[in-house]
This record gives sequence, structure tokens and C-alpha cells, in this order.
Amino acid sequence: MGFVPECEPKAGALLLIGGVPRDGSVLLLKRTQPRRFFASMKQFGFARLMRLADPDDFKQAFTAGGRVSNKAFTVLYRSNSLEYPRLGMAIPRKHFSRAVDRNRIKRLVRESFRQRQRVLGGRDLVVLSKPGINRRSNSELLSCLERQWMRLVKQCSDS
Repeated sequence: MGFVPECEPKAGALLLIGGVPRDGSVLLLKRTQPRRFFASMKQFGFARLMRLADPDDFKQAFTAGGRVSNKAFTVLYRSNSLEYPRLGMAIPRKHFSRAVDRNRIKRLVRESFRQRQRVLGGRDLVVLSKPGINRRSNSELLSCLERQWMRLVKQCSDS
């Protein structure tokens, strides 16, 4: 049985080159190189430590932080003592009765945050949704979030 091109071998595995010889001759084996791009992908991940989970952190963001708002989202922010940003979301059931709508908004916010986390720095962020945004397309919502992140960074750098 030879190497199936659709399957990626694990890093460090022995890779059979050319297939199985019928005459019993020596097989040519090659050790695969470990994949290096996975390490670069992890820097844009959304690990558990990047989430605001403690209710006290939410309260501090609501009371002592700044605010950036547009027609779709309001982002509350405050500085934290960490080197990375943390994200919290408040997507109320009152605005989106169906769970699938709330989950879509959360997925879009997480994805946008994941892509922009290096620019956001050491801040705690809470994203609040406004009613009626479930009628907007994903691309519209992502562009709204992109503008929010850029306004937030500019506002924080000015102060």
C-alpha cells in the first residue's frame, strides 16, 4: 500500500516514497518535516484566557471604561494589566429570540476579535449588540466591527 496523496502524514512520521515494490527490494523512506505554520496560526487563536468570564471584570468594564458606539454595536473597554486583550459579549435574548441568531452574532464578533487582537492591545472589551442587526448580512456586520476596532484603537491612542 502506497502513500495516499490526500492524507497528510503526521510530523516526524516515516513517509513511503513511490509505493510498495513487488520484487522485495529496499523501500525508500523519508522522514517528514514538522509543520511550522501551526505555530503561526495559534497566535491568532481565541484561547479561554482571552475571554472575560468573571462578572467583576464585566462590571468594571461597564462602570470604569470608555465607550465606542455605532449603529450595530457598542464596545465598552478598559485597560487591563495583561499584555493581551480579553473579550466579553452581551448579546441579549430580548433582541434575538432565536438562539441561531445570537450564535451567529457571537461567531462574527469572535472572528473579528480574533483577527484584530494584536492591534487591540491590553484591554478588556465588552461588545453589546443593538436590536435589529440580525437582518444585516455577515459582511456588513464584520465591516461595522472593523470600524469599531479602528475607532477604539484611535481613541485609546489619542488619550
